[in-house]
Amino acid sequence: MLLVTGPVSKNMEVALKRTYDATPEPKLVVAIGKGGAMLKKIGAGARKSIEEDTGARVFLELWVKVRDSWRHDETWVDRLVGLE
Repeated sequence: MLLVTGPVSKNMEVALKRTYDATPEPKLVVAIGKGGAMLKKIGAGARKSIEEDTGARVFLELWVKVRDSWRHDETWVDRLVGLE
Protein backbone atom coordinates (compact mmCIF):
# COMPACT_ATOMS: atom_id res chain seq x y z
CA MET A 1 0.00 0.00 0.00
CA LEU A 2 1.21 3.47 -0.88
CA LEU A 3 -0.14 6.10 1.51
CA VAL A 4 0.12 9.72 0.31
CA THR A 5 -0.83 12.50 2.71
CA GLY A 6 -0.61 16.24 2.38
CA PRO A 7 0.04 18.34 -0.71
CA VAL A 8 1.88 16.74 -3.63
CA SER A 9 4.10 19.00 -5.69
CA LYS A 10 5.47 18.56 -9.22
CA ASN A 11 8.99 17.92 -7.89
CA MET A 12 7.68 14.87 -5.99
CA GLU A 13 6.43 13.23 -9.19
CA VAL A 14 9.54 11.14 -9.93
CA ALA A 15 9.88 9.88 -6.35
CA LEU A 16 6.18 8.97 -6.14
CA LYS A 17 6.26 7.18 -9.50
CA ARG A 18 9.33 5.15 -8.48
CA THR A 19 7.69 4.27 -5.18
CA TYR A 20 4.49 3.23 -6.98
CA ASP A 21 6.44 1.13 -9.48
CA ALA A 22 8.23 -0.63 -6.60
CA THR A 23 4.97 -1.36 -4.76
CA PRO A 24 4.02 -5.05 -5.12
CA GLU A 25 0.73 -6.18 -6.65
CA PRO A 26 -2.06 -5.61 -5.93
CA LYS A 27 -1.23 -1.92 -5.93
CA LEU A 28 -3.32 0.04 -3.46
CA VAL A 29 -2.82 3.79 -3.27
CA VAL A 30 -4.46 5.86 -0.57
CA ALA A 31 -4.29 9.60 -1.21
CA ILE A 32 -5.51 11.63 1.71
CA GLY A 33 -6.47 15.22 1.23
CA LYS A 34 -9.39 17.56 1.60
CA GLY A 35 -12.37 15.69 0.16
CA GLY A 36 -10.17 13.86 -2.33
CA ALA A 37 -9.59 17.14 -4.17
CA MET A 38 -6.25 16.04 -5.66
CA LEU A 39 -7.61 12.73 -6.99
CA LYS A 40 -8.54 14.05 -10.44
CA LYS A 41 -5.10 15.61 -10.94
CA ILE A 42 -3.28 12.52 -9.68
CA GLY A 43 -5.46 10.24 -11.83
CA ALA A 44 -4.94 12.27 -14.99
CA GLY A 45 -1.18 12.20 -14.51
CA ALA A 46 -1.17 8.48 -13.72
CA ARG A 47 -3.32 7.64 -16.75
CA LYS A 48 -1.05 9.65 -19.04
CA SER A 49 2.03 7.94 -17.61
CA ILE A 50 0.51 4.46 -17.98
CA GLU A 51 -0.51 5.20 -21.57
CA GLU A 52 3.00 6.43 -22.40
CA ASP A 53 4.56 3.34 -20.78
CA THR A 54 2.23 0.84 -22.48
CA GLY A 55 1.58 2.60 -25.78
CA ALA A 56 -2.15 1.92 -25.37
CA ARG A 57 -5.15 3.87 -24.16
CA VAL A 58 -6.26 2.86 -20.67
CA PHE A 59 -9.30 3.37 -18.48
CA LEU A 60 -8.32 4.26 -14.93
CA GLU A 61 -11.10 3.95 -12.40
CA LEU A 62 -10.78 6.18 -9.35
CA TRP A 63 -13.13 6.67 -6.46
CA VAL A 64 -13.21 8.69 -3.28
CA LYS A 65 -14.58 7.62 0.03
CA VAL A 66 -14.86 10.50 2.46
CA ARG A 67 -15.18 9.67 6.11
CA ASP A 68 -15.77 12.26 8.79
CA SER A 69 -13.42 12.19 11.79
CA TRP A 70 -11.15 9.53 10.23
CA ARG A 71 -8.15 11.10 11.95
CA HIS A 72 -9.59 10.10 15.31
CA ASP A 73 -10.02 6.44 14.30
CA GLU A 74 -6.81 4.48 14.81
CA THR A 75 -8.14 1.34 13.11
CA TRP A 76 -9.06 2.76 9.68
CA VAL A 77 -5.94 1.50 7.92
CA ASP A 78 -6.48 -2.03 9.28
CA ARG A 79 -10.06 -2.00 8.01
CA LEU A 80 -8.97 -0.60 4.66
CA VAL A 81 -6.56 -3.45 3.96
CA GLY A 82 -8.80 -6.09 5.50
CA LEU A 83 -6.80 -6.80 8.66
CA GLU A 84 -9.72 -6.09 10.99
